Amino acid sequence: MPLAISQAAGYIKHRAPRSSISQYLAKLKKSDRNAIRLLDTRNSSSSDDSEQERLVLATLAISFEQIRESNASAASLLSLMSFFDRQGVSERLLRGAPESITIHSSEYYEDSMSETDADQDFEDDITILRDYSLISVTENGMFFTLHRLVQLSVQRWLKAHGQIEAFKERFLERLFQEAPQLSGEYENRGRYQSLYPHIKSAISQRPESPNFKRKWAILLCRAASYAGEFGHDSLTDAKEMASKSRKELLSLFVPRSPSLIALELFEATEALSRICYLDRLFDTAIELQLYLMETRKKVLGEGHADTLEGMDQLAFYLMINQQIDEAEKLQTQVIKTRKITSGTNDAKRLSSSSRLAMILRSQKRLPEAEKLLVEILEHMRSHLGNTHAATVEAMQVLAKVFSAQRRLDKAEQLCTEVMKTRKRVLPENHPDTLLPMPRVAMIFVQQGRLDEAEELQNQVVETSKSVLSENHTITLWAMQRLADTFARQNRLDEAEQVYERVIETRKRILPANDVDITGAMRRLARIFFK
Repeated sequence: MPLAISQAAGYIKHRAPRSSISQYLAKLKKSDRNAIRLLDTRNSSSSDDSEQERLVLATLAISFEQIRESNASAASLLSLMSFFDRQGVSERLLRGAPESITIHSSEYYEDSMSETDADQDFEDDITILRDYSLISVTENGMFFTLHRLVQLSVQRWLKAHGQIEAFKERFLERLFQEAPQLSGEYENRGRYQSLYPHIKSAISQRPESPNFKRKWAILLCRAASYAGEFGHDSLTDAKEMASKSRKELLSLFVPRSPSLIALELFEATEALSRICYLDRLFDTAIELQLYLMETRKKVLGEGHADTLEGMDQLAFYLMINQQIDEAEKLQTQVIKTRKITSGTNDAKRLSSSSRLAMILRSQKRLPEAEKLLVEILEHMRSHLGNTHAATVEAMQVLAKVFSAQRRLDKAEQLCTEVMKTRKRVLPENHPDTLLPMPRVAMIFVQQGRLDEAEELQNQVVETSKSVLSENHTITLWAMQRLADTFARQNRLDEAEQVYERVIETRKRILPANDVDITGAMRRLARIFFK
């Protein structure tokens, strides 16, 4: 009701002295019939809610019609805005939109206005929409918001007048232009944080045009990869986006054709596989990687870099899923192929050999793993350098081998070198700087250096919360390890509090019978027993 009153007041004020309350009520009666038709299509369950929404939609219709007739660009701006997440549309997203569609027509035209004129027109349009109480501006002036019923009313009007697809495409084009490529995910994290709510809004906005279907699918794939890596309340949205992206690209894919669509399909499948792995749906992740391997062999060739990269990933998933013999066989095949196509000292071949050592470690074949890693590291240090990503990865694997052999001093030395190297070569607060820190803390625990372990684990928890999120898997595991250290120090109250926070968060974002939840609950039970 307050929205309906503000709409009426805004309209009368803007039209004064040529509009009165009696004239407005006459318009409202006519508009009311249209609002009833809109509500009938929504099957609203509450008559009270329907009555209130009917009044609001009727007042909105009057305002929107008036703006459409007197200022088409303001109406177009509101139409575009209605597709975004209504809680906060940035000025950048709106101002970047090409003024190629008006509310009167979906045809394109050249915009010859100067930048200054365009800026002034944009501000004029915003002022009109604010005067009519159709949008609000946040306190910092950077974002625009609109009421749910304003959003509904505008989109219903667009659909009724055949304009919905034109503005949907414009909305998707803006997001597509703003969403960075999948490479350099960390550097693009800030932009994805601001875009993510709007891309979630795009999940249900599948376009009709084949060209925009492709863009829609790529957009969802990029956002799914971001969500999977940096974490949100759950992986559900990421999985939905990756699944829809893959399904759409599959429908456009021509088998055995090395087209751009094929590469985009591979990216979407890779993203979905990665998300399933993060969600511990290992069988599904493996199934998707098997599809990728076979399809890439047909489209790209058995020796193609992408084919071999995918086989590396498949071998890793097989190892995680305890299909270790299959993992070893596949990883050995990759190494042989890389040796033929790239040579002995190629970074990718050496990295694949490091992954084989990881498999040997999981088979408890520690002397073989150590021997292979020492040999690999010698080549890597001389041919790639100490700071190369493959060198650092091999050092981490060797440190794990040393830990398994209880050679803790050597393990600590390598982990510390990895930690310092990552901090030196990566941007400040990059998530990868966190990876070696839990390993060092665990070594401290094994050595009985609990105070040092606690200090490092606290650092991991706080950094992970700020860089990733409080709900991210890495954050929750770091908190659980910190609680373990509290328990070892006999600080049971503190351990109990941290375990309870971990359990509460996991219950909110994971299935009820998830192994991570039950594992944390067992730890908490031991605290109660003590």
